[in-house]
Amino acid sequence: MKKSSLFQAAVVVGLVMASHVAHAADDSSMGEVVVTATRNATPIEQVGSTVYVVTSKEIEQKQKQTVAEVLETIPGVTVYRNGGTGGQLTTAYLRGAAAGHTLVLINGFPVNDPSYPSDEFNFDRLNLDSVDKIEIIQGPQSTLYGSRAIGGVINIITKKSRGNEIILRAEGGSFKTFKEGATISVGSNSIQYVFDISQLNSQGISIAQPNLGNTEKDGFRLTTITSNLSITPDSSTDIDLFVKFQKGSADQDDFSPVSYQLMDSSSFYKTTESTFGIRASKRFLGDRWETQASASENKATRTLPPGDGNTSYKGTNDKFTFLNTLQANPAHKITIGLENSQEKAETSQILEHTVQTNSIFIQDQFSPLQDLTITLGGRLDDHQTFGSHETYRATIAYQIAPKTIIRSSLGTGFKAPSISQLYDNSSYYSGYYHFTGNSLLQPETSKGWDIGLEHQFSLMKAKTNVSFFKNIYKNLITSYLVTPGNYSYTNINKAESQGVECSVNLIPLERLNVSANYTYLMTDNGLGKQLAQRPLNKAMLSAQYELINKLHIGLEGLFTGTRYEYNSSTTKLGSYYIINMTTSYDLRKNIQVYARLNNMLDRRYADFTDYNTPGVAAYAGLKVSF
Repeated sequence: MKKSSLFQAAVVVGLVMASHVAHAADDSSMGEVVVTATRNATPIEQVGSTVYVVTSKEIEQKQKQTVAEVLETIPGVTVYRNGGTGGQLTTAYLRGAAAGHTLVLINGFPVNDPSYPSDEFNFDRLNLDSVDKIEIIQGPQSTLYGSRAIGGVINIITKKSRGNEIILRAEGGSFKTFKEGATISVGSNSIQYVFDISQLNSQGISIAQPNLGNTEKDGFRLTTITSNLSITPDSSTDIDLFVKFQKGSADQDDFSPVSYQLMDSSSFYKTTESTFGIRASKRFLGDRWETQASASENKATRTLPPGDGNTSYKGTNDKFTFLNTLQANPAHKITIGLENSQEKAETSQILEHTVQTNSIFIQDQFSPLQDLTITLGGRLDDHQTFGSHETYRATIAYQIAPKTIIRSSLGTGFKAPSISQLYDNSSYYSGYYHFTGNSLLQPETSKGWDIGLEHQFSLMKAKTNVSFFKNIYKNLITSYLVTPGNYSYTNINKAESQGVECSVNLIPLERLNVSANYTYLMTDNGLGKQLAQRPLNKAMLSAQYELINKLHIGLEGLFTGTRYEYNSSTTKLGSYYIINMTTSYDLRKNIQVYARLNNMLDRRYADFTDYNTPGVAAYAGLKVSF
């Protein structure tokens, strides 16, 4: 493992600076707390990174069904689906970064699938029944999280017990969709346990565009089980055990070898995924020193029909982390971490490949002034194939006035090529597409900065945010056409993304909450062309109104601007907007009925040319708690 004197010097300087700090904010005045940005509980006003938090209350009000539906309302995040109403690949792009540049965590445990082409995560399979909140951290986060966090981190945090309760759910609606579920929650001072099970079945719609004569419905089925156990044997010890299991199947369509268009097919695929994570924490010296050890494993299997060249994909993601956080005084907190990660991928045409990475990182949080928090960090990754790589990150959060905060960050990222990108030999859609790996690929790197201003007004309790950002990627990996139907992977010398994110939340009336956001994103693939699947403009407008204490009505509009379908495309997909409506009524304290109307204006749009998307759809449901 090679060493860098510059890297070591930067870390030492940060520690020396922090050692002279003697003043800090009072933890008793903490408001909202986030954990993903610093890997420890930190008041959000002390976080210099751009952080978006979505709570379970917001999720329930807007009746979001999947994490993907939540993400498409977040500034700087674009979501793409491979058609249909569910069961198909759904990916997210953060501030122009590629889908595989986002690290996805559940309760801090990584769940990206190494068997996907670029290690991306399929958000379609992740429902929200057991989710307490979602934290989205924008910009390079490799210093704390390693290779996959080159573009950002999404952490889905599940619910913990708040007492003894049973919740039953049932819902039905368009496309013969039915969903049932139950949550059992048990809690005491020392033990908290939540068990959730849900089942979703839908006849769906044709994945292929109907204007080409495709009428066959492509249904999907999904069963999800989650279990979250927290044990507190004494006031200084915490043990968390998380288990998730999913099993599903989905119909799919194939590309015609004659017309080269997506057409009806009897094809289908099956998936299973399991996640296991355990974390133990112990605090010493009056809670000033916390040591934490965690281990996790995520396994995913996809089985495709025999007509495809690859009939099975298996991905395993194992990680062990050892953290120590020392709070020398209320103004100074140091975190040191050691990690070992192993990624394994195997398909019916690729022999099993395993990649191991050993890492060490350090982070220093300190407050030289009462309202100023500085965070410095550095990391060294020793990759089995690509050797040692260093990353760093620095952030500042400065509360210049009681209701005004300036945030800024600068960081670097590193991502090794995926196993598929190196060794792929896959065929898709009855052999129409064939991908070959490139063992000469180089790791992707990034450098990104952002600066933002947050201000709260007394008028209508308005809270506003504006952030400017820029990311520069080197050796960006992309697929390219070798010969008709045959693709491989290559590095782009340089690509960029930059833009602005604006958001506002206000309460014009006592029971009315209005929120809006807008993202302007400029990207360059190194040849003066916009990167594919990154719209120049994206916006969201939402109004949530409580007519009476028991009745809630919501409206939401989503706009997506023009964008290229593929990097090789010469034409752009058209812009579109959709409007959704929700309502709920509490029949009793423990009984709620609800309904929603998705795409109520029946707008026709497409994320990809050959793929169909749903028109207007209505759903209604019942939730009972005991």
